[in-house]
Amino acid sequence: MNVRIMLHCLAVLLLFAATGASAQSDPNHTTTPAQLVDALNGVFGKQTDNRAVHAKGVVLEGKFTPSADAASLSKAPHLQGTAVPVTVRFSDFAGVPTIPDTDGLASPRGAHQVDRISRNAYRQFLPNCTP
Repeated sequence: MNVRIMLHCLAVLLLFAATGASAQSDPNHTTTPAQLVDALNGVFGKQTDNRAVHAKGVVLEGKFTPSADAASLSKAPHLQGTAVPVTVRFSDFAGVPTIPDTDGLASPRGAHQVDRISRNAYRQFLPNCTP
């Protein structure tokens, strides 16, 4: 296993330990959002101009058009035949905006997709991908 990937895995484990992610057995233990961001900054360095994670990304906009058969498979509004506006942001996990996409510390990759089904309704899809 690549040493950088091993270090990344160790950093993530330390992050969970530092934020009390395993503290579910202790109902009196609480972790604040500030503590989580501090732990992330401990892994990737303090970010002053960027977010603590997923600092590097690209936003794309387009339309999703379901196949003609989609409506026969699901009653979901975005599969009923009409094109739906979509916004997607692909990102690298690290809180380092200059990290190369090929760097092992850029994983896992993230995506955030928003389908605007109507003026008042939308669907969000938030996958993470680890090579």
